Amino acid sequence: MNNTDSQMFSVSFAGEGSIDVGGPFRETLSNVVDELEDVHLPLLIKTANHRNDHGSSRECFTLNPASITPTHSELFTFMGYFLGFSIRSQSAMNWHFPPIFWKQLLGLPGTMSDLLDFDAYSWQILTDIKKQGAALAPEEFDAVLSDLLEDATFQTYLSNGTVVELCPGGKEIPVTHANHKEFIELVTKVKLAECAKQMEWVKQGVSYVLDMSVLSFLTWEDVELRACGPKDIQTAALRAITDGEENDRWFKMFFEMFETLSQQERRKYLKFVWGRSKLPLDTSQLEYRHRICVLSHINKDSLPEAHTCFFQLDIPQYENIEIMTKRVKTAIELCGEIDTDYGAGNIADEDGNRGEGGDDDYY
Repeated sequence: MNNTDSQMFSVSFAGEGSIDVGGPFRETLSNVVDELEDVHLPLLIKTANHRNDHGSSRECFTLNPASITPTHSELFTFMGYFLGFSIRSQSAMNWHFPPIFWKQLLGLPGTMSDLLDFDAYSWQILTDIKKQGAALAPEEFDAVLSDLLEDATFQTYLSNGTVVELCPGGKEIPVTHANHKEFIELVTKVKLAECAKQMEWVKQGVSYVLDMSVLSFLTWEDVELRACGPKDIQTAALRAITDGEENDRWFKMFFEMFETLSQQERRKYLKFVWGRSKLPLDTSQLEYRHRICVLSHINKDSLPEAHTCFFQLDIPQYENIEIMTKRVKTAIELCGEIDTDYGAGNIADEDGNRGEGGDDDYY
């Protein structure tokens, strides 16, 4: 990061309904969102699918139903500020929520099928109970129920592991053929509503940034896309917002290299060069386009340099794509944060050699 870049902390409006921010501020926002998922914070916990590595949306988190204090309320509301900013500005950030989160943010009702996206095991058990209840006689159903659900009584587990009764005295009420439909309905209702209080606090924060009624014109998929951006970073999408000589050897080499990067490496590259790890849904009003500058005076074997505030990558005239790939991968792995204490010249490459093209104004 150039020293002059560090002054660009203010939010600027790039057009109606669009907001762009300077690299350091954007980096700070992205880091805050990433840190919300830290196990030492009380706000977010892994979904059952995430913990069990089973089902869909395995990377997702949910609001912690155990966080109910006034301090937690303030923290959830503050988180809502960031979420509202993401939605309003279409500044894509690493929010990892299952579909039910976005539906509930819009006030949409959930159904049993929504369980599949965050608690596939519970969905499967309830589905099996429903299926066997329709197919078996009462005596047969009661006999096989223990194979579907051990100690089947009117209680269930929340996402944080807490056991709750589905009704007063529920732990003493066995599930039978006569009441299995009620059991399914209550489990579904409790699991879908386990974070209702926390969601209201998040909504308070979001509503501080934008009018919630505006979201009624969007689907939950639209809201997720505005906040999170496309899940994958496509080479064509980055190329469409890149300035450079299309016929330039190193320009072509860069995109040949980028095509070989994994999605994780592409996110790291974006964070290295721009301060955030996703492309926004709408790139038409970016304050700065992605720019590749080939500098002849830099040592041909040195590391690339980034100006996050200007979405710019400086590269030397690499002799081949293999060297370019190694140097770029080294930079994005070791220079993931903005820090003016170190420059490209301070960082050793994969062979232990230190770059020669940078100075301490860059990270």
